[in-house]
Amino acid sequence: YGGISYAKPDFGIQSNSGGMLGFLYTRFFNFPVQPALDVRGIYHTGDTVTQKAFTGGLRGTYDFYDKNDFRDRLHPYVAIYVGGGNIKYNHILNLRSDRAFIVAGAAGINIDAYKHFQVMADAQLQNWNLGRNPELKPVGDYTLSPKIFTLGVTYRVPAHSRGKIADTK
Repeated sequence: YGGISYAKPDFGIQSNSGGMLGFLYTRFFNFPVQPALDVRGIYHTGDTVTQKAFTGGLRGTYDFYDKNDFRDRLHPYVAIYVGGGNIKYNHILNLRSDRAFIVAGAAGINIDAYKHFQVMADAQLQNWNLGRNPELKPVGDYTLSPKIFTLGVTYRVPAHSRGKIADTK
């Protein structure tokens, strides 16, 4: 999946724009909520800062099963991620960049559009732990909480049945 993003970086008053790319592996069971492993990279930049994040985690997607209803095209999900990030301060002379440990949560929805394609809307709240930075006053532990909104497209690779092929005679 991938899409274009709008971000509030939680540093300065500016908003950023950028993109997100991800990979999702879902294991299907006979449960209402399908568990998946999700890996995503997010990049967004603006006048004040540039933020790059690479995270991975668990996602749970709820699939509606009523095939006579529009809801079977909707696939809402929630996810939790951990990872790392880099922030580049574009106009602060004494502080060029910093690295952070990231914990994030996301919620979104995929809507079936055409064959294996889905439209995606995603909202993510990240928590960047930047640790202690003696160059900033007052000295202390610093955290940022960027909010990222993404609109994009998901492609689902068709799964092949491992069972016997039906007789077509």
